[in-house]
Amino acid sequence: MIRKARAEDSLILYGLLFLSCLNIGEMGSLIFILFCVFALFKLRFLIPIDKNNYLLATCLCLICTVLSFFTWGINDAIKCLNYLGAYVVGYSLFVYAEDKQKIIRYSLFSVFCGFALQIIMVYFYNLYRGQPSTRTMYAIWNDGLISVTLIALLSSIVIGYSFYAIVINKNKILKYFAIGALLITALINITTATRTPFLLFGIVFFILFLFQTRNGDRSAKIKILLSVVLFALFACAAYYFDWFGVRTFLLNSALFDRFGEEGLQTGRIRIAKRFISCMPKYPFGGGLARKEIHNYAHNILLEIYDMYGIVPFLIISVFYIQGIKNIFKVFKYGNDSDCNYLFVGLYIAILIQMFLEPVIEGFPILFYVFLFMHGMCKAYIKFGLIGELVHEDSGDKYL
Repeated sequence: MIRKARAEDSLILYGLLFLSCLNIGEMGSLIFILFCVFALFKLRFLIPIDKNNYLLATCLCLICTVLSFFTWGINDAIKCLNYLGAYVVGYSLFVYAEDKQKIIRYSLFSVFCGFALQIIMVYFYNLYRGQPSTRTMYAIWNDGLISVTLIALLSSIVIGYSFYAIVINKNKILKYFAIGALLITALINITTATRTPFLLFGIVFFILFLFQTRNGDRSAKIKILLSVVLFALFACAAYYFDWFGVRTFLLNSALFDRFGEEGLQTGRIRIAKRFISCMPKYPFGGGLARKEIHNYAHNILLEIYDMYGIVPFLIISVFYIQGIKNIFKVFKYGNDSDCNYLFVGLYIAILIQMFLEPVIEGFPILFYVFLFMHGMCKAYIKFGLIGELVHEDSGDKYL
């Protein structure tokens, strides 16, 4: 008889996942490896068969590990082990979990807490230091400069999770924490003049609102629509009458100035075209394209090609397309489970953010989270939505 993962044995599991996402001591990648090893140990290394994707993940891991070892060294090579471990663990945990909804909720809650707490600590640490100049933030672990790309990547998980936490979840503590994290996320992105998270927020909440109106009861639809309208009216009034100094703050912010600068249609597309033109010259990666262009690829697919070559590029393209298809499958086969909102919200946020930012260089843990969630969602669709439909509530009142 296959031994299933027991919920009471999972506290260390969730703790390791949380600490890796928190990137404590800037050792997030190594802690994520410990998370994967501990998860497989709890499962007694019983791995269910997902033949095609396991083969792709294994090839991705092997190629990236070897190329990283000879190009950048042992430390970068070790981190590539997560490319296989994240997917396998995500898939296996769902298949063998006793309470399948609980493993989804607690795992993704741990991810959210790690990302949210990190962005909150960065914001208040920089306030403590005296609020540095525009688009400059300091890391809490080593007091070094951190990029605005990291802020955008951290924001994606907070935004992707927040609709579930605020609208769907019934626990008030989680609601208030998510609202607070979302407000801090907005403030830090205004301070660093990061535009993408605001666009991401609108897309995620609009799509999930449509999903909610399809599945929710009539009274819930009216409440949500009324809340959105009232919030929009309040925001417009606060800006027009300059309540709490909102308009003054926004007009004087660097974010307001950046809307007049070159944006996605010129800057990033121009960089992407230059990377695409370099692709035939560097089929085996090695970071040679970025050296020629003197810039990073603001796209996960181009970044993977630049670092590891054409084969990993094709593998990640398959995973990326599968992620988009999984969103539509959840819409198509979706039951009344709250987990649907978690997967759809986080998928949309991560896929869009990875399409616009250099994830591997910026914050590779987001990529591990994508592979982990992708494996879990693949199993969820196969065994939960299309197979044995998961309707039961876990009985958990906290998440």
